Amino acid sequence: MALKDIEKAFEEQVKAIREETDSYYKGVSNSEDAKKVAILCLKAKYNGNILKNQADYRAKCVKRDIEFVKTDSYAQIRKESKTKMTEAAVNNEVLMDEKVRETVTSHLKAERDSRNYSGLMDWIQETHLTFRQFAKQEELIRERIEQGKL
Repeated sequence: MALKDIEKAFEEQVKAIREETDSYYKGVSNSEDAKKVAILCLKAKYNGNILKNQADYRAKCVKRDIEFVKTDSYAQIRKESKTKMTEAAVNNEVLMDEKVRETVTSHLKAERDSRNYSGLMDWIQETHLTFRQFAKQEELIRERIEQGKL
């Protein structure tokens, strides 16, 4: 499955989980829905883990690229400088280099994506546990009703 397909499936799963939690909040659900939501959470966790790992990998790669781009920029500035520049002046020029700025921005976006996936994965885990518990409680109540204890 391609990464784009996984992203699309994950987005649809998260949307469905949100809709189901809203339904439960409004009191418009039953134990079968709770089981389905718990299973949907597991499916979403699978896709989410793939996406989180990809975001982590991208963040690490771009972080490494920052040093390469800075080194390249530093060498270029030193080479093109007609006057002797202080180390601080060269470092300031490096930080203002467009490629360096783009790479740093890419790194920040990749880290943000990773944190967003972490947050979603935590929410999905909590939702899974909650709906699994709902299903268990409703099954227990149904059993007690059938046994005549309620």
